[in-house]
Amino acid sequence: MEWWKEGILYQIYPKSFKDSTGNGVGDLPGIISQVDYLDYLGIDMVWLSPIFASPDFDNGYDISNYRKIKPEFGDMADFHTLMEELHRRDIRLILDMVVNHTSSQHKWFQKSRENSRGPFADFYHWETDKPNNWESFFGGPTWSFDEAREEYYLHLFHEEQPDLNWENPRVRQEVYEIMKFWLDKGVDGFRLDVINLLSKAEGYPEGEKKSSGYTDGSPYFVNGPKLTDYLKEMNQEVFKNYDMVKIGEVIGGEPQYYKSLIADTEKALDLLIHFDHVSLDQRKDKWTGKEFSLVSFKQVIEKWLRTLAPEGWNAFYLENHDQPRSVERFAKGGKYRERSAKMLATMLLTLPVTPFIYQGQEIGMTNLNFTDISEVVDVESRNFYNSFIENGGDPQEALELISTRGRDNGRSPMQWNSSRGAGFTSGTPWLKLNDNYQEVNVDQEKEKENSVLQYYRDLISFRKNNPALIRGYFMQSAADDEDIFAYWRKGKDRTFLVVLNFSNTIQVFLDDHYSKNLEFIMSNVMVKEDHASDKIPPLAPYEARIYSQH
Repeated sequence: MEWWKEGILYQIYPKSFKDSTGNGVGDLPGIISQVDYLDYLGIDMVWLSPIFASPDFDNGYDISNYRKIKPEFGDMADFHTLMEELHRRDIRLILDMVVNHTSSQHKWFQKSRENSRGPFADFYHWETDKPNNWESFFGGPTWSFDEAREEYYLHLFHEEQPDLNWENPRVRQEVYEIMKFWLDKGVDGFRLDVINLLSKAEGYPEGEKKSSGYTDGSPYFVNGPKLTDYLKEMNQEVFKNYDMVKIGEVIGGEPQYYKSLIADTEKALDLLIHFDHVSLDQRKDKWTGKEFSLVSFKQVIEKWLRTLAPEGWNAFYLENHDQPRSVERFAKGGKYRERSAKMLATMLLTLPVTPFIYQGQEIGMTNLNFTDISEVVDVESRNFYNSFIENGGDPQEALELISTRGRDNGRSPMQWNSSRGAGFTSGTPWLKLNDNYQEVNVDQEKEKENSVLQYYRDLISFRKNNPALIRGYFMQSAADDEDIFAYWRKGKDRTFLVVLNFSNTIQVFLDDHYSKNLEFIMSNVMVKEDHASDKIPPLAPYEARIYSQH
């Protein structure tokens, strides 16, 4: 079985993980200082969000030089040291590769805007007249006028992130050379940012009008007409020559389409990061919420598992640098924070997936509480705030939404200890610390018996020692239950039943396949001595249990 199916992945947001200099910004030496912690947790793969040179309009996802480490993170020597230290502990290193767009400060764009007939003229999407009124992912138009070239250029995200023109074979070759540059250094794979947006429909057709006044162009750039060709070429030119993992972030689309990308013999992708399960609490956009439905959540998980199997394999996450913290999103947090964190960990680590853990998730970190827009850094959140106020919205309501749904929630500095700066920095952090860092931090979690961190460690070890939890057959039970998520994991030698209470009330679980041959294995609430052998007792709020059937 491929190593990326067996392993546990941990995502690091370098800017917020550990600062070694006191300037308030995380860096590579800071990560190096915590490699033993990753080994202690039981991690097999580390995904680093972008570490390349960037002006930081979108926190590193606007790259100005793909072959240079961003100076505030360190240098190439630091990178090699980090990679060597990880590899010495059998931890693989995966880099975030952003190739749908670059920074407007990249030399390609600078040369492209200077000369409409030069060799870099068609490296980006240029039009004399604005061809449509598409809305960008960050709000506002996707086309901006460039004074130097006197034409419009396309940017699906920030105006400082112009989209590369993948129709141009020179662009593709340049990207492939960048990928080989890092793979030849010894990295073990890439997380490919918004990889399914590479291909744009010819002529940039207008989309349907949205309430914002802009139009929806997604049918013309999500899974575009040449995407499969580009991915197969990428595999042929680069990926097939390396022992690596290819993780594609994909926006929109159905799992059946993506199965064709990861099941093909010429595939360029191994794992997919999709948004279906983290979009269920949204209406028309991420800022317009609706109540979380566990039934819908279970349906989405089952749909992806069933559709991609057996040829494909799923990645699964609850948090990342673009998402708020899970204990308050999928549970109630508050007095149930620790229990909720453990319950969600049980689900994450017992599904037939490659589990993705985001920094701080393993100690149950929570969302921030913004009281003024000056505390907000994320460009998407700031754009939302400005638009909300311009349309007559209440500033306090906007801040409450950002505190619940904004991307800065997942980017707040890692909480290592209770000292000033949370052990993240000796200086002033680039983004505000969470108010609860003195109670929620790694040092206290290490010392406390039955902590969230200890629960993660135990469960990671348990998963690795029980192949049924990795490769076993998945069969859901009580699929229509609005409070309980329960499923069987059937392996060759052992079968497990996982029961999760997603509610803040006591729940009774009855299973059609129930047998008295169940052995209680673990719970985030009760101990083995409290468990009656002849029945499944009611579940406490946010309780998780694992049984074994012989």
